[in-house]
Amino acid sequence: MKTPKMTVLAAFLLSSMAVNAEIISISYTDQQGEHQDAPLTQKFFSPKGNTVISFSSGLDRRMRMTVKNPGGLVIANETSHIINTHDRLKINGREFYGVQFSVKDLQSGTYTILSETLDLSGKVVSSKIDTITIDITPPTTGALEAKSYGGVARTGVPSDTWYTGTYSANRYNVLDVTDAESGVKEVFAITKRGDGSVYKRNKVLFDEQAKTANINNGSGWFPSNNATEIFTLQFEVHDKAGNVGYSPIQKMYYDNQNGSIELVGVYNPNSSSSIGGVKGFEPYKSGMLVYTNPVKTMYKVDYNNFHTHSIGGLIPYGQSQVIDNDNGQPVYIIYERPLNFNDGNYVRMSDQRQWQAFGINFYNLKLAPNVNRQPVRVRNRYKYSDIGWSSWGRHVNANDLPIQVEAADITVEARPYDQKFYHMGECTIPAGKTSCTITYSPPKEMSLGSHGNYHSGSEIKSADGKLYGAPGWASVHWNNDEIPSITKTEWDPSLKRVTVYAYQPERGYYFDSIRITDAYLNNHNKRINVPRIVWEENGTNYKFVYDLSKLPDGDYDIDAVVMEAHRNFDTKNVVKFKNDAIAPAITIDYNGQPVEGMVHGIKGLTLTVDDASETSILDITLKGGPTSDYIYLAYRSNGDNKYKIEQPKIFPALVDSEQYTLTVRAKDSFGNIGTQTAKFTYTPDNWIKLKAVTTLPVSHQLLLKNDKPAAMITSSELRTDSGSIATGPQEGIVTVRSDADYGVMIEGTHIEPGKTEKVMFNMQGATGKLEVPIYPDKNVKEGKAEFMLDIQQLRSIHDK
Repeated sequence: MKTPKMTVLAAFLLSSMAVNAEIISISYTDQQGEHQDAPLTQKFFSPKGNTVISFSSGLDRRMRMTVKNPGGLVIANETSHIINTHDRLKINGREFYGVQFSVKDLQSGTYTILSETLDLSGKVVSSKIDTITIDITPPTTGALEAKSYGGVARTGVPSDTWYTGTYSANRYNVLDVTDAESGVKEVFAITKRGDGSVYKRNKVLFDEQAKTANINNGSGWFPSNNATEIFTLQFEVHDKAGNVGYSPIQKMYYDNQNGSIELVGVYNPNSSSSIGGVKGFEPYKSGMLVYTNPVKTMYKVDYNNFHTHSIGGLIPYGQSQVIDNDNGQPVYIIYERPLNFNDGNYVRMSDQRQWQAFGINFYNLKLAPNVNRQPVRVRNRYKYSDIGWSSWGRHVNANDLPIQVEAADITVEARPYDQKFYHMGECTIPAGKTSCTITYSPPKEMSLGSHGNYHSGSEIKSADGKLYGAPGWASVHWNNDEIPSITKTEWDPSLKRVTVYAYQPERGYYFDSIRITDAYLNNHNKRINVPRIVWEENGTNYKFVYDLSKLPDGDYDIDAVVMEAHRNFDTKNVVKFKNDAIAPAITIDYNGQPVEGMVHGIKGLTLTVDDASETSILDITLKGGPTSDYIYLAYRSNGDNKYKIEQPKIFPALVDSEQYTLTVRAKDSFGNIGTQTAKFTYTPDNWIKLKAVTTLPVSHQLLLKNDKPAAMITSSELRTDSGSIATGPQEGIVTVRSDADYGVMIEGTHIEPGKTEKVMFNMQGATGKLEVPIYPDKNVKEGKAEFMLDIQQLRSIHDK
């Protein structure tokens, strides 16, 4: 019969050194009832009820936490038990040794947390002060605001409900978005259908300068609809602590359907047919002849898509007649304009929420013989004081000012009648001729220190005014007084990012000609090529973010620059710094030599971090070993950028297939992160490997004929730190390897494979030797169980 074997690893206490304790997590139920495990770097927290603070520390230590409220009064003071292998915590996927303290009912304000590490004698070996800010007040907002082309009031629509819809210039904002304590983090918009179901919830742009957020013109935020369903819009604001506030709810029709129109008829004075009850209209056919100029055209609109019968219905502009019998039949609209006259400023169909839904008179018609053609313009020009004759469309930069417009001319097709040109004056083109000139006295000014435009309309008509061509508009604009300004800059040295906030007065003037069109960074007054990763704009306010992480080493003097479209600039210095793009160099040695092969005791490992700037350890992890462990380790500073690792409780790794991998990450003040790893086999420096204990395969204690246990853990003489023989009650911690074939029973305590349990036993007599009975936890045919016995502090009845 084969028998089970148990291999014992006995680990005894070593002297303590200063250790770096760290707050790993602030855990709480937030104001929305959600559990949070937040890192200390979050800075702002919103607990409802108790707050649990988790500390990472070394084994064989005590932690003491003292919390002071914003007034400096101590509201919590607590000391932990001795940290042992039972105190292995896992938070957010990170495993470490440490303790947790609970603090009750924190209110808004900034608290200080003093964390002290104590050795076994109660002496403070390290301390650290951190601060956290509690914010339990949700953000607030003002009213919702709509900027809609035709306004939001509409006949037949309740006063508390908007009528609006898709149009490029429309905007839907929430005003006065504020959070006085932690600040606004992000804003979401929520649109719901008439039945209350959420149609869309998504993050939207928050303008920190204006304290507003918006969904732009609403495109994509509502389903397809022609103002037949009432939707709701609401904004959801999150602050940096996790509190959530909501704006008022706004009811609204959102019209994003145009419906359809149809060109159904063209007037022929010689025809007896009729459409829509109007005589002389024939069905439209592409390429057909027309016998009058101006031309009469007839459009058909469904009854339920006309504005007098539907909230979202179409509204005609520039028509000569509307035929609406108000009986459910289609509505007919007649336009009378010269051939091919289709300018939307004069003829169009729309609805209240937008400037134009459909263009009119986009057809294929031909004039019959002997029907007069209307005037047709070929070209328009201005005479400028600086460049002479040129196009009447000109973008004038600030450095070109001052300029005068001295005259305007037009070129047209010749006609058998006189033609009149009107544009801030008038001139006549005689029959058979093609041009005339208007001279301006005094000339039209474009001055330094001003902004403006020349966008006057123009007409070209027959002398009797019966025939006219398509209208035309000049488009000259300039700006030299609405100058952009940089209102604020931010420099994040850890991410190497520059954030720039800018303001452009009169943004949107004259078809958005006044706007910021370029933003960049200068180094020593020379533009540098770095990625601009954010360009956000909300009306007059702009935000730009630049990534400087790829800059080479060197001295930098960074200015932010913004340029308005007419080459008006503003510049502001951001930061002067010496760039270090080199990650910290990390070395790991064992007793002064490179790590190779076996490491006997973690204390022999030394970490050195070398960099031109200040550095800090990000984390140290140990992975692998016979039980495939993965744990974050505590560490202590030895000065001069050297660090020692606190002793973890891990199993020996005696063969290469069970190696541990130690990974160290460190960061410098420029945000560069260095990483170094070392692989090694391992034995503790305070371990004793006892010979295998062989026992019978039964799950209860067996005694020999001398009444002694058949299987025992034994040792040589053990002494306390004071030199006394270890005697009396002792406390040990037993860990069984996870790959053990069975668990073990020690002094009535059951320890399963992969588990750690506290065991109490008594060292009787004056020998100072271990004699601890042990047996399998179940009947087995054969097998092996390797476990570790850790006596954290030997005691003696002789010690006072």
